[in-house]
Amino acid sequence: MVQMLLHVILLLVVCTYSIMAIRPFAVHFDIEPAFLPEWTSDPQTITNEYLDLLQSISTMKGSQLDLVVDTSISFNFMNVTRNGKTKLFYQWVLDYVDIVTMMCYRDFLDGPNGLIALSQPSVDYATQIGKKVIIGVETNNEDPAYVSFYGTNTTYLEYVLSQVNLTFKTKSGFLGVAVHDYAGYQTLSNTKSSGACTSKGLFEWQYTVASDESMRDAYFLFARSRCITTTFLESEYLITKDNHSLAEFWNISQSYGMKLQFLFGDPKWAYTSNHAYVISLVQSTKIFVEGNQ
Repeated sequence: MVQMLLHVILLLVVCTYSIMAIRPFAVHFDIEPAFLPEWTSDPQTITNEYLDLLQSISTMKGSQLDLVVDTSISFNFMNVTRNGKTKLFYQWVLDYVDIVTMMCYRDFLDGPNGLIALSQPSVDYATQIGKKVIIGVETNNEDPAYVSFYGTNTTYLEYVLSQVNLTFKTKSGFLGVAVHDYAGYQTLSNTKSSGACTSKGLFEWQYTVASDESMRDAYFLFARSRCITTTFLESEYLITKDNHSLAEFWNISQSYGMKLQFLFGDPKWAYTSNHAYVISLVQSTKIFVEGNQ
């Protein structure tokens, strides 16, 4: 009897560990200071205020939460001086966070302006310092057209993403690919194709996908058909006002083996005056995670 009881306990421990292993304890910020007027008028001040915020979050988020932020191609070409030291902006960002999603918005692979060349510096630096980079692509209607896969098809998108994976798979700083976003992805032709697809993350900015049952069911049907392994879900409203729907979405994600990152975004949060609110979102997320383990 004792031996049988110990065996049951061991099975429970193993199962619990397996469930916990796929739980996605990450706050994901899409703040994008490049949209602020200070980006051109006073770039050193606004970039340092933004980096102050990342440093503060990194210090207080705890061991259960990864800090994920989005960067753009422009971060690769901008020098920032901080505490008497000058480095490229993307390097400063990677110094403070766990994971960067580089919004490398190009619909082609090769050449100096292609996905591979533009992603290479971030992946190399992440590998050097023990951090991670996800390479993100766009699917919404944008100008110029070459920044997005809008108007193409999933066969071409999957080919490009597979080549990105093939190029960087040996780099320890490479964490995979992601698509921005659910709405744009759905517009691509042959989306429902049964062809092979690459494991990927997916941005979803409509928080109601967690609270509306029909939207939620449609999302998971789509996500499973397109090899989505992580959802970046807009969570500001959910984390502050609707924990129940967020927990339900999280539980369903777990049942499908999908991860979830709590997505928040507003360019104005880069300003020092708004940092306290951003910190409060991280605190609320910590409380949510602790209550749903």
